[in-house]
Amino acid sequence: MKIEKVYLWSDLPWDIAIAQGMKPDSVLNELDAIKDKNSDEWWLESKKFESIANTKLAEKLWIDIYNGKLPVRKSNGDPLDGDSKKFHFVGVNAPHLTRDEGNAWLEANRYQQIWGPTTKRSYDSDAKPWLVADPKDPTPAQPWYTPARYFARQLIKDDSTLLLKRLPLADKVSKSLDKVGIYKRGGVKPLAADTILKAFSNVKLG
Repeated sequence: MKIEKVYLWSDLPWDIAIAQGMKPDSVLNELDAIKDKNSDEWWLESKKFESIANTKLAEKLWIDIYNGKLPVRKSNGDPLDGDSKKFHFVGVNAPHLTRDEGNAWLEANRYQQIWGPTTKRSYDSDAKPWLVADPKDPTPAQPWYTPARYFARQLIKDDSTLLLKRLPLADKVSKSLDKVGIYKRGGVKPLAADTILKAFSNVKLG
């Protein structure tokens, strides 16, 4: 059976919180307050704010996912099997749900809400596509690996010769990361090209 659409697990509490009147701007204001932290910390904090938009519901959902009480999928819709301790909040191994699976879980846990995933969110992959991991990529060892790979692929689309020029490519990626506020630890200096090369290991960029 073909799965038409799956959603990151934290979309469920986020969308219900918005339906109950939470304004996404309030979350974005919280993120602005921590924007001067280093990029790793900002990433973790931003995902935390997203996932706890409806805290109690999110905590119960994650516990049930962790304990294998509901089926979860990869971002491409395939079943996500294996040790739940290896699941990640975001990225390739992040649990995803279909709308029907999410609503079945809500009903089973006696939540009165109905989950209708929103098509427009103030903080989502449409606004920041560089945060969405390619399901074919290996699990990122650092949070900035995913955006680095995204920008590398975009640059190669514009100039295919960069596929054979890894260091110049990494240098351009560093500038792209700088433009969206992703820096090395400390949150001030851009990531060095030779460091960015680590994100390309065993990755098909073009």
